[in-house]
Amino acid sequence: FKQFGYNGGTDGMKIFRINGVEISDKSDSFMLTSVSGDSGGSVKRSETTYVDTDGADIDDVLFQCRIVDINGFICCSSYMELERMKQTLLRAFNPKVKAPLAYYNGARWYMANVIPDKLPSFVKVNNFSCTFTAYVNMYEYYWLSYNDIRHNVFQRINKVESPFTLPCVFTQRIAQADIINEGDVETFPKIAIHCTDNTPDGTIVIKNHRNGQTLTLKHRLSLGEIVNIDCYNHTISSSISGNIIEKITPESEFIQYEQGINRITATGCGTSILSYHKNRYLGA
Repeated sequence: FKQFGYNGGTDGMKIFRINGVEISDKSDSFMLTSVSGDSGGSVKRSETTYVDTDGADIDDVLFQCRIVDINGFICCSSYMELERMKQTLLRAFNPKVKAPLAYYNGARWYMANVIPDKLPSFVKVNNFSCTFTAYVNMYEYYWLSYNDIRHNVFQRINKVESPFTLPCVFTQRIAQADIINEGDVETFPKIAIHCTDNTPDGTIVIKNHRNGQTLTLKHRLSLGEIVNIDCYNHTISSSISGNIIEKITPESEFIQYEQGINRITATGCGTSILSYHKNRYLGA
């Protein structure tokens, strides 16, 4: 690579992974030379004040998706190998397929849901090498923490040991969790409710005391049943009954986690309730 003037090309090590292809400034296959659009996001705040009412309506408006251009270099030992690697890159950045993009910025991993904006472009250097540019569209705009952050919101822990003597504590119950959103904006959790008892409660209430949002589910689960609540896509599904969106009360709200600490409480004897979320960032 150095004979063509490429010696790393980035400040610190950067890695992109998508559909099984890795592009980095230390790679022997697809070498990263530069990237644009990977940092610095902008959110414009729009405020509308009406003459005949008090206060104003304030909306955060995103005007367009974020486009990230990944520039790199391919150097091979033969023309056939070069063509094979170009085809690999074309398959990885197929505009018809959504895919998660993993990104290491030199310090930590991030991910984003992307759609390739168009097929990669290539510029021939010689018969054995070429430069390329891959274009990805971050249609959800934000960079996300790489792994889901898990919290037990409601859980019964068996404390009985054998042998035991009375009096003793048979079980201990967790009924709240302080969940920290370290991102730049609010985020929306996925909540999994597992039925662990033959006689569970018929009403499950989950509340975020930070913003007052409460979700009430009136559904008596069966032993082993799992209910998944997606607060971003506004869906509720049961492993037995399928779509059960109609089982939430009309005043329920799909919960979001504000920046900072969110105290989440839950009621629902006979169940175990888990929360999963990703922090959302304007820049990575």
